[in-house]
Amino acid sequence: QGGLGIPDRDDYLSDDDRTVKLRTDYVNLIQTLFTLTSDDEATASKKANDILAFETSLAKNSLTRLELRDPFTTYNKMTVEDLQKLSPSINWKAYFTNIGLADLIEFNVGTTNFFKELSSVIEQTHIGQKSSRMPFKFVNVN
Repeated sequence: QGGLGIPDRDDYLSDDDRTVKLRTDYVNLIQTLFTLTSDDEATASKKANDILAFETSLAKNSLTRLELRDPFTTYNKMTVEDLQKLSPSINWKAYFTNIGLADLIEFNVGTTNFFKELSSVIEQTHIGQKSSRMPFKFVNVN
């Protein structure tokens, strides 16, 4: 699991004053960065909130710090084909080939729910195809 801009999954999910302020500050930072790349305030705000929603859905399916220490939870031996079935929106064979691991047979997927959700979120996320200034870019390697 990874790809979260805020360090801990609980910071996306808790409603105490500190984490609410942290999320607000994070959205404001992202909005400012988009504004600096010439987006208007409304567009920058929408993109920043979309990013927070994207990351929050991943955080909901991330393991807690305690769960990450549990070897029974994080040991999930799989083949590339198993991972492809778990998260079909990502072309894992092409990914492993591109990073020099084409011959990979089995490996451990420590956070299966995260990858299942990532695949789902990729399927459901509509990125502004008309804009060259996308908040993130998915490379279609199919």
